[in-house]
This record gives sequence, structure tokens and C-alpha cells, in this order.
Amino acid sequence: GAASERARERKIPSLAEVEALATFIEPRYRAAVLLAAFCGLRRGECFGLARRHVVIGDVHSSVRVERTRSEVKGKGLVFQDPKTEAGSRLVSLPERVRDELVVHLRDFVGPGPDSLLFADEQSGDVPRASKWKRIWNLARANAEVPDLTFHDLRHLAGTLTALAGGTLKEIQARLGHASPIAAMIYQHVAHGRDDVLASEIDRIISGKAS
Repeated sequence: GAASERARERKIPSLAEVEALATFIEPRYRAAVLLAAFCGLRRGECFGLARRHVVIGDVHSSVRVERTRSEVKGKGLVFQDPKTEAGSRLVSLPERVRDELVVHLRDFVGPGPDSLLFADEQSGDVPRASKWKRIWNLARANAEVPDLTFHDLRHLAGTLTALAGGTLKEIQARLGHASPIAAMIYQHVAHGRDDVLASEIDRIISGKAS
């Protein structure tokens, strides 16, 4: 056991914490918070999105993840392919995120298909690391969640997918995990629903269920 390592316990933000962050972050980045927390997108994946990657429909809405945008030392802001094939994916949107994106596209995104979803108002590109750090830290302070990272939002997305009944492969596909090992961390959450199911069965047996 001396050679084994234990990963730090993942922070899973509450729904209230996510809504607080979405409230206090600069409005042009509110949709990014929801895409991370409810759809499992990484920050670079959010920043890689353009108008053409979003499909808003009456019945089905989605975003297509096919690239990332981040700051690389010596190169500045660059587009990159996802690190693994699994990173390229189509993610269906819950209504909460769909509704937010409808407003976001109207208020903050240019009309062209390649207009970035999350562009800094001054530069026209995604915020550089130093500016994003200031934006994120201010939102965390005002939302009173000083230790929460953007990546922690993805853990809520994984947890919600498991609670919704997602299989291991479905969690893996939705979050863009190359290996099922990463998706397995959320399975224990779904297992905890067995007590809820047992209680509901009791209600049915006793005739109390509606």
C-alpha cells in the first residue's frame, strides 16, 4: 500500500451553489457555468464553442463539442482537437441550459456561424488565463464558494447523469471520458438510490402509492 496514491475527494457543488455562481459571474459567462454543471463540458470545451455548434429545437437541443480553445505558452490562444476521440461528442441540453443559451445567443454572440459563444467584450476572443482567473475568483467570492473550481462543476454533471439513471457508457459518453474508469466514480451515487426505490416499493405494497 505504500506505493498507492489516493486522489483527493472530488468536490461536488450543490444546485444552490451552481445557481449562485451563475448569478454572480459576468452575464456573458453564465451559460458556461450551466454547460459545465449540467452538461459536463470542460472550460476549454466551452470556450471552443461557436454559434454553429449549438442546435436549438422545440423538442431536442444540443451542443457539439469538437475542439477546445485555451492559452498555450508561446502560442497564445489556440484551437486544439480534444485530447481523446471521446472528447468529440454531441451533448443534449436540459431545458434549463437550452433556455439560457437562447438568451445568450441573442445577447452575447455574433450572427456569424463561427462567432464564439464566450468571447470577451474587449478582445473579441475568449478571455486569457489571467483575466479569466479574476472573473472566476470574483464570482466565487460573491457566491460564497471560494474553493470551488470550474472543473468541480463537471462532477455535478456526472452525479446528475448517474442519478437520472445513466449507465456507465452513457456517463462516459456525456462527459467525454475516454476510459470507463473515470465514469465509474459517479456510479456509487446511483447505487444510493436503492434505498429510495425500496421505500417506494413499500408504499406500493401498502397501497399508499397514488
